[in-house]
Amino acid sequence: MFNRLLVLLLILLALFIWGCPKDDDKDEPTPTPTEDIASGTANSSDSTSTVVQTPAGATVTIPPGAVPTFDDGSACTQTFSIERTNSSPADVPTGETLKSDIYRFGPEGFIFAAPVEVSIPMMDVPEGHDVLLYRTNEATGEVEQMPAVYDPTTGKITTNTYEFCCWFGTTRPAVNTASGCIMVNNLSHSKWLRVCVDTYTLTFPDQVGNMAGYGEGALWAPIGTIGWASSGKYYIPQGTYNLCLQWSHRDWLSGHTTYHHRMENNVTVNSAWNYWTSPNCSYTLSASDPVGADTGMCTCIPHPSSPAHTGQVQVTLTWFPNDQSGRDMDLHVVEPSGEEISYSHRLSATGGQLDIDNTCVWSESGIAENIYWTTNPPSGQYIVKVHFFPNACGSQGERQNFGVRTVVRGTTRTYQSSAIYGETVEICRFTVSGGAITYQPPEPITAIVNYPPKN
Repeated sequence: MFNRLLVLLLILLALFIWGCPKDDDKDEPTPTPTEDIASGTANSSDSTSTVVQTPAGATVTIPPGAVPTFDDGSACTQTFSIERTNSSPADVPTGETLKSDIYRFGPEGFIFAAPVEVSIPMMDVPEGHDVLLYRTNEATGEVEQMPAVYDPTTGKITTNTYEFCCWFGTTRPAVNTASGCIMVNNLSHSKWLRVCVDTYTLTFPDQVGNMAGYGEGALWAPIGTIGWASSGKYYIPQGTYNLCLQWSHRDWLSGHTTYHHRMENNVTVNSAWNYWTSPNCSYTLSASDPVGADTGMCTCIPHPSSPAHTGQVQVTLTWFPNDQSGRDMDLHVVEPSGEEISYSHRLSATGGQLDIDNTCVWSESGIAENIYWTTNPPSGQYIVKVHFFPNACGSQGERQNFGVRTVVRGTTRTYQSSAIYGETVEICRFTVSGGAITYQPPEPITAIVNYPPKN
């Protein structure tokens, strides 16, 4: 009896101690969520900027005119997505330390009509260090340094870009070979200003690999525009540049855009920029309305891609061939009825359709294949597959990496996989039931699948 009473007293004492508030009277910290995702839409006819931001602060800002129109000039809507994807390790350059999560921005495989702004949150940045931003070039697998600015007040690093991929930030002790900057002021009240690199001579030639990202340039809004700056720093490796300045003005009633451009030659950037120790730029460029400038666009500005359609359900495949002969990858979606949409059956009874088939005939690295429903998609399970089409492009080649993005009623997911010559790979399954969306793992494909030949 005594032993039972003793055990009971010990249990009550333990419950009392466990239930008492801690000395500091603070709650336990909430664990960081494993997911950090967001999505939103922007249209080519939008007159204001669109912002998409994750709970942790990764952001994309889409200015007016960034979403290209369709080939016939009609307005296009694109779904933009951000997803933390730390499952893909970052290739951090030697001597630098990874100081951010890795974020994948979508849609991939497209070049926008104007640069969009990308920001990712940094973590534990040492004061006085250089802060750098990189993107992964999907075509080469190499990382490219981007012209970015770090703001300690927000803890974010920001850049302009014409295309999406994976992004991450690093730090390193400050060096005098770091990139410098040009202070750009757009003095126009009605025209957008873009600046890009036409020709250059680098002070440190080993930085030529960074010019892929830096040379694309950046964008500044007319004075008074809300949501996009009319002045700011353009970060670029030290050297001497001939820059092309391009002004654009859109008539929102007609939808017509006019372009003018001129050169700004012998621009010298001769000092490293650092937020803490060297906050000023070595060159200032102030550009007013383009009186006397030539008509047309700068040749150093990327040409936009033809956009893909979007809808309540959208599935997009992108890949980058490992060699110049090209690869023919095909996207297949099986809808709930069992009807399969692909290159050989491009339109289903429920309105699902393939609008882009990137074949060897006009193969372009990174251009997407896309299947979408503009009407209300049927309820039930969807199966997404990718087939490495054989006897195409004149090369069997090696294993091909690819990415698939699903957009289901505004919810995005991205998948990375690969296939060998002639192989079909199931990527994912998802079920639409009313307003609910559930995701299921893929199932292995064991049977040999024979798809129709291509013309």
